[in-house]
Amino acid sequence: MANKPFEIQSPNLIIGGVSLQAGTTGVVIPGVTQATTYRVEEVDDVDGNNPDTFGSDTEAVQLLDNAAYLFRSGAETPSGNYSEAGYSVQELDDGEIEEIYVEVDGVFTSADKAFAEAGNMWASTVADAKTKPVFDPDDWTQIAFRPKIRAGEVESIGGGADTGNVVFDGNQMYVGGTGFLNLETENGEAAIGTNSPDSLLVSINEGDKEWTFGTDGWLSFPGTFPSGAIGYDSDTGTLQLARTGGVSLYTQAGAWVFGSNGNLTLPENGDILDSNGNSVLGGGSNSYAPEDEDNWETVPSTIQAALDELAARVTALQNYEIDGGNAYTPPQGELLIDGNGA
Repeated sequence: MANKPFEIQSPNLIIGGVSLQAGTTGVVIPGVTQATTYRVEEVDDVDGNNPDTFGSDTEAVQLLDNAAYLFRSGAETPSGNYSEAGYSVQELDDGEIEEIYVEVDGVFTSADKAFAEAGNMWASTVADAKTKPVFDPDDWTQIAFRPKIRAGEVESIGGGADTGNVVFDGNQMYVGGTGFLNLETENGEAAIGTNSPDSLLVSINEGDKEWTFGTDGWLSFPGTFPSGAIGYDSDTGTLQLARTGGVSLYTQAGAWVFGSNGNLTLPENGDILDSNGNSVLGGGSNSYAPEDEDNWETVPSTIQAALDELAARVTALQNYEIDGGNAYTPPQGELLIDGNGA
């Protein structure tokens, strides 16, 4: 079975309180690398007033993030590397903007990024609001949306810091030549994995507890396998949960315990039902009287009924009588044996 990488559905990963973030050319690791530029990843709705004055034509609505608004109005000055991001309205509902798409992710320095994140975005339905010779702030209305900005270009701190056995290759970080951390795969996902046939370990408290993603496809829980593991068994074609000391399955009613001795213990008042909802454990026959012929013709439908019938048959066998060869007719369910044991 082919190994699959451990995937994280985010460009951000926090390990021990330290935040790692994928950029376009590398991974931002505090103290090792840093972002030189940033870009808009997506637009999120936030708390605040969301006016219903934008009509029903999404193409008629123009958008600016707060940095672009401040720069166009002259309230602040952009950096030399700044490039304005572009946005479009994807959905309107009774005049309210419901969803915004990023058309151009732009280029922001840390200062530009701070202006963009300092306030909500702006929208206008004035046709020439962006092209007027003199920018008119009155054409624009603030809306309850704000861009989510992430790292773009990444460089080593100090212009080439020694990272030891940690190698950076684009968005991927290799550690010791065997492990890698990729915070942005081709599918836009993050991945942790190995470049060798070795298992992948995830641990806490300096290895006090370890989860092992084995090369055989099994996930082993803290402890030495098979103290606890889950995986696919190719011989039986089933997903298996294994543990040497037994396995418990918990529900609101209690625990179903598959013991290491082979016993299955049900929760208190638990039962096993057939496809019709009838118990296959309880529902005994009450009694099987040897002299009652009708009882012997009934096929037991539960485990308890079968045990009742077996007990009755044992009782009947205990009533064997030998009568010195004289004919004897026992009650229904007994055996007739002559004095010679015939």
